[in-house]
Amino acid sequence: MFMERMDIFTPEPLPEAEVLALIASAGEEPVLKLRQMMTERWTLGELHGVHHWDRVLRNGMLLSGPGVDCKVVAYFAYTHDACRQNDDEDREHGPRAVALIDAIRDAWLGDLSPEQLLVLKKAVAGHTVQLRTEDPTVNACFDADRLDLLRAGIIPDPARMASAKGAALAQQIRDALI
Repeated sequence: MFMERMDIFTPEPLPEAEVLALIASAGEEPVLKLRQMMTERWTLGELHGVHHWDRVLRNGMLLSGPGVDCKVVAYFAYTHDACRQNDDEDREHGPRAVALIDAIRDAWLGDLSPEQLLVLKKAVAGHTVQLRTEDPTVNACFDADRLDLLRAGIIPDPARMASAKGAALAQQIRDALI
């Protein structure tokens, strides 16, 4: 699509043109506005900030396939860490982000159907506490985030991926680095 598989091996900021192309493929203007709003309200550093969110979007698009709702994946990328209180252990940031989603739904997420909102909230709530689900969109969200663990010095573990495609990409990363 927009990237080579090897791009997931480096936790570098994505070129803005690539980010805009990814956003365009996932819903364009509403997603771009959400990214801008979340970036403006973000108070922590880069470990869980906009560059991570952009890579999560990229990874999610790479993981897309049958049954994966790319619009939900895009909204996940820009909401899943939005309520972190620190860059360390913060097990409640997912549920806080779900509350934020409810609060901003009409103004920022109005183009999502009620079903898409439920899937988004399930992915955001469970992304750090749940291994996998039966929903391919939620699993793509989980893996999109986990494939960016190199930014924290952690090599993704194929056994901790939610999908076969995520596990295969994690294995490629491991094979290249170990």
